[in-house]
Amino acid sequence: MTTVEQPTAAELRRAAQREEIRAEILAASRTLVDQEGPKALTMRAVARSIGYSPGALYEYFDSKQDILEALYFQGTEGLEGRTRQVVEAAGPHASTSDRVSMAGRAYRSFALDHPDLYLLIFSMRHTRERGTVGPDHLPDDSSFGSLVELLRAAQQSEEIGGGEPEHLAAALWSFVHGFVMLEITERLPTHIPGVTDRIFETGLELLGEGLRPRPEAARIDKDRR
Repeated sequence: MTTVEQPTAAELRRAAQREEIRAEILAASRTLVDQEGPKALTMRAVARSIGYSPGALYEYFDSKQDILEALYFQGTEGLEGRTRQVVEAAGPHASTSDRVSMAGRAYRSFALDHPDLYLLIFSMRHTRERGTVGPDHLPDDSSFGSLVELLRAAQQSEEIGGGEPEHLAAALWSFVHGFVMLEITERLPTHIPGVTDRIFETGLELLGEGLRPRPEAARIDKDRR
């Protein structure tokens, strides 16, 4: 029988201290971004604000991009927290299509609230080693992973159609992200009140239709089993 070693008290203290310092770095970074804008955020500026050397920050974050992504995606103040709050507020009886639409609206709303940070993050080539979801190595950040699990559970209950849940999630993300990028860069008719909202909702409706199980496809899939 394999014995799993439990962390020592000293190891737990070090881990807790590390999380506290990461939280301090992120709090200082958020203040800097809020006051001076995303482009003002540098490792040197963050280090100066909390009395650390720039080199010390690299023990907690690999790069400025890591800090920016943590600010945007993680925690209760990030996209992850915003999306979770919206979806959980829908209650247990909401359909998968409704939950996906809510998540899409939360993504768009959060991006429009932080357009400069959004554009800066997605203008960077993503080179950091990341976790994987499924065989095709799609991103495993918590927001994307939660969407994958939502779709996988809906497939198991036959509420939505087949296909790799990772691929479905990537397709949904691609639509919402692409729409938001076009909207923020004013490549959509944002000057006409209500038009972009209607276009976005039309896109969500089409995605919802695409998630519905197709009887013929379901029959073929069942025969294969």
